[in-house]
Amino acid sequence: APWRRRRRWELLAFLELAGLCGLAITQPLLDLIGRSPDFLLMERVDTLDVVLLAVAIALVPPVALWGLGAASGLAGRQWRRAVHILVVTGLGVALAVQVGKQLTGVRGLPLAVAAVLAGLVGTVLYLRLRVLGKILRVASVGPLLSAGLFLFASPASALVLPQSTPAPQAGPATAAKRPPILVFALDELPLSSLLDERGKIDAYTFPNLAWLAERSTWY
Repeated sequence: APWRRRRRWELLAFLELAGLCGLAITQPLLDLIGRSPDFLLMERVDTLDVVLLAVAIALVPPVALWGLGAASGLAGRQWRRAVHILVVTGLGVALAVQVGKQLTGVRGLPLAVAAVLAGLVGTVLYLRLRVLGKILRVASVGPLLSAGLFLFASPASALVLPQSTPAPQAGPATAAKRPPILVFALDELPLSSLLDERGKIDAYTFPNLAWLAERSTWY
């Protein structure tokens, strides 16, 4: 009976960490990569590489953190629970950072301090309210859902899903009707340096590039 209770506790602990990792690590990271498939294109990855990347980001963090806690259990149950709570707090701080970036304009040290305080408050509530643990266990499917959205619904899905549209045959008449095409490539200039907070080309700082992006197919 004690061994069964221990196994059940470890399973619930893993599910809680998976739920937090999905919110604090997997979803933000895959969303960032999915909105910038040019990074994957530059690395010349294939379909298998993209799938393995998504699976690794979804599974490695919760498995690694749970494994760290399980190893601490060799020192006793008190150490095991203390490490679990510490990991929950760290993930709560990471989640608070992500939420703060999305909802506020606060950055730097103020954001870090606010995130630490939010993480500590969240840990206290987690210890006092059992329903929060149940919510995290339900959210444990989050990493897999984020991986699925990344592979099949994000711009990066073009590297995974087959492209079945056949290329039109180019005859003299077809070529004459095509507009002129200009391929403009900038080496070692991060795309994020050109974007504003909405993810669009910053028209104030780069008016000419914004003009070009509005009148062309921009990747």
